Amino acid sequence: MWSGWWLWPLVAVCTADFFRDEAERIMRDSPVIDGHNDLPWQLLDMFNNRLQDERANLTTLAGTHTNIPKLRAGFVGGQFWSVYTPCDTQNKDAVRRTLEQMDVVHRMCRM
Repeated sequence: MWSGWWLWPLVAVCTADFFRDEAERIMRDSPVIDGHNDLPWQLLDMFNNRLQDERANLTTLAGTHTNIPKLRAGFVGGQFWSVYTPCDTQNKDAVRRTLEQMDVVHRMCRM
């Protein structure tokens, strides 16, 4: 039996920085384009689309997968914001909900 089992974790640690640096170089040269992001729906759920609420500030927003620092850290160079409405809005208020989501996306981008 090979007694060098301890070597593989050491190799992984030593090469991790190289692979991270290479991944960051690739992402700087070819930024990530995120094709779907439900942040607008989360803003409705958390703040009723009140973007002036200081907790909704996208540079300090907590409790979501998306905020400006996370987008920068992930080298996201482009974002498609999803205008989501749940299925239970059909035949009720789907159009109003869709227009509200479009409005919050426009206001969020202007901010």
